[in-house]
Amino acid sequence: MEVRKSKYDREFTEFVENVRKSFEGLILADLYKKNQIEILVTVLRNGGSAKSAVMNCIAVALTNAGIAMRDGLVSCTVGTIGGGILVDPSEEEEYEMGNEFVISYLRGSGELDCVE
Repeated sequence: MEVRKSKYDREFTEFVENVRKSFEGLILADLYKKNQIEILVTVLRNGGSAKSAVMNCIAVALTNAGIAMRDGLVSCTVGTIGGGILVDPSEEEEYEMGNEFVISYLRGSGELDCVE
């Protein structure tokens, strides 16, 4: 039996990989050689901009847990609707958007970490 994957499966897999790369680069892993840091996320309700919310929640949770990171991460979703630019779209607006970009910004260095 062959399981068909939708574009959302591919999109989800790519997002998970981008999250992994972002936080592997941010966490000062040398300080935690004898520890394992696991990041588990459950989205209870998607009101829009869920990918950015996930990135922001992970950053806040790691900070709250006292995990040392080389920089602070802030994420935002940006898209276009009818030639206009929309920041932090709702779930309904996401369905109407022509393009969607999830941008993660490193506050201290001023660099873009992830653009999806």
